[in-house]
Amino acid sequence: MAFGFTVEEVVAWGRTPWHGTPQARQDASIIGEVLEQQGLMHLRTRPVTTLSGGERTRVHLARVLAQRAPLLLLDEADADLDLVARHDLDRLLRRHVDEGRTAVTISHDIPRMRHTCDDVVLLRDGRVIARGPAAEILSPEAIKNAFGIDAAW
Repeated sequence: MAFGFTVEEVVAWGRTPWHGTPQARQDASIIGEVLEQQGLMHLRTRPVTTLSGGERTRVHLARVLAQRAPLLLLDEADADLDLVARHDLDRLLRRHVDEGRTAVTISHDIPRMRHTCDDVVLLRDGRVIARGPAAEILSPEAIKNAFGIDAAW
């Protein structure tokens, strides 16, 4: 992001699909809720350009959460997050799924995905090589077969 939009402005972009609808009346409360949930309230007036990589990631996650979509599609959303923030992301996704919604996440953190995902699709060169329960599909043997490397966790 090259312009100095504030954290709050960027998170508010997530409410854009609801402009002109009755749900727009909830914008301020939803924005405040996701800022709080992502630990960003104290940064809400700061330009996003002044934030660390992990803070920016949390801002964009808050923007996505502000949409209140039943389906979350996250591509490497954990890439710039520290251990605590990754743990928080995992809990948030688990809660989202436990409430009857869907989360699809792409990650290269295979041991973590093994313990946090219900089902996985293992890809190699853009092709599906295995799919099913995470604990079965993301075994050290499967990783060895898929990528030719020894894995242990």
